[in-house]
Amino acid sequence: MIKLSDAELTTVLPPFLKENNDVQALSYAFKKGMEKMLYFAGLSALCADIDTLPDEIVDLLALELKSQYYDESMDIDIKRDIVKNSIAWYAKGGTVSAVDEMVQTIFGEGEVVEWYEYGGDPGTFYVNTSTELSPDVIKSFNEIIDKVKNIRSHLTNVKINREIKSPCYATLYNCRIPHIIIK
Repeated sequence: MIKLSDAELTTVLPPFLKENNDVQALSYAFKKGMEKMLYFAGLSALCADIDTLPDEIVDLLALELKSQYYDESMDIDIKRDIVKNSIAWYAKGGTVSAVDEMVQTIFGEGEVVEWYEYGGDPGTFYVNTSTELSPDVIKSFNEIIDKVKNIRSHLTNVKINREIKSPCYATLYNCRIPHIIIK
C-alpha cells in the first residue's frame, strides 16, 4: 500500500502514459504540492490545539511565528492569545484596531481613545482600562505599545477606572440620606 505522502500520479497510470515527460513532470509537481499540503495540515492541527499545549510548546510557537508582543513571563492564557493573533496582527500592524486588540489581550479589557475623541493633540491617544496594573505590567505595556502603534502616534497616558462602593451621606435641610452609591 502506498502512503499519501509518497504517492505520485505515475503509480496509478498505465505504462504508455508513465513514459511521457509531461506526465512525469506533472506527477512530480503534484507530489511536491501534496507534501506541502500535508505539512501545513500538520501545522494547522498544532495551532488548532493551542489551548491544550504546554507552556514550552507555546513559547516555541511564539518564537517560530515571531510574535510581536510576546513575553515568556506572561500568563499562559495571554501567551496563547498572542500566538493565536500573531498573523492577524502582522497584517494590521500600526492601526488603531491592532492597538485595541493588543490592549484587550494584555489587560483583558480596555479601549483606545484617539485624540479627536477627547480634544487632544493630533496623533495622540490614551488607553482607558479598569484592570489593576503593577509597575512591571506598565513597563512592559509601554514597550509593547511602541511596537504595535504607528510611528507618528504617541501614548499620552493610561487611565485606570475604579468603581468604589461605599456608603455616602448627604445632608439636605438637616435630613440624612444613607447609602448613596457613587460610581
